[in-house]
Amino acid sequence: MLKRTRQQGFSLPELLIAMVLGVLLVSAVINAYLATLNSTNQNNQQAQLNHNLRASLDLISSELKRAGGIVRPLALDSAQFSQYGSNPFMDSTSNLTLWNAADNTLNCTNNLCDCVTYSYDRNLDGDPYNGGMNHFGFKLQNKGLKMRKGGAVAPGDVLNCSNGQWEGLTEDEVEITSFTLSYINAAGTVIAAPEQLDITNTDTTCESGTNCLETRNIAISITGSVGDYSLTVSNRVRVRNDRLFTVP
Repeated sequence: MLKRTRQQGFSLPELLIAMVLGVLLVSAVINAYLATLNSTNQNNQQAQLNHNLRASLDLISSELKRAGGIVRPLALDSAQFSQYGSNPFMDSTSNLTLWNAADNTLNCTNNLCDCVTYSYDRNLDGDPYNGGMNHFGFKLQNKGLKMRKGGAVAPGDVLNCSNGQWEGLTEDEVEITSFTLSYINAAGTVIAAPEQLDITNTDTTCESGTNCLETRNIAISITGSVGDYSLTVSNRVRVRNDRLFTVP
């Protein structure tokens, strides 16, 4: 006759120890998962912010370089001065201008503005007022970057930071805390207005009645944040089309 062996289970102390070890193991796995999830979320936020700011900076920089562009050939020699000086994309309405977006004035604090308007011959017809599609701009509004996408402007009207149609340039999750534009000189120092050269008398001061060449160098800076991550990007732009005019 076979002798049966008595089967025994875990004792209470053994069961408690197993439960504690199981809880510790599960907690470690959960903590590792949460840490990975948090790291992934932070990486996504950083990538989102970096993409928004750098894409915006690249677009603004490339656009401002085109300010005043026109399809007809223009030259700086005196024989064609009247043609160059009459560039309609640099008249009092359409010329590149830096603004204080809050009140649509030129009184920017420390010459650091947060809005720019400009025009160029996008539809290649030589007319900035044809269909209202040749006037553009960028501004800081409600902690986001906005881009002017259209809106008719008539000769003599004021092109500023409130009229026209504007759309968001950055995603809603991205908070833009600072957007500044300023004129700078060749050394990179902020100045109140573009540098000018009197080409009539070859002088650095443009006096009344003289022909003046105006060059535009602009510094751009954008600061934004997503969650706990923040980033600042900046660039310097040389507007390709110089402004030539006769000083009143």
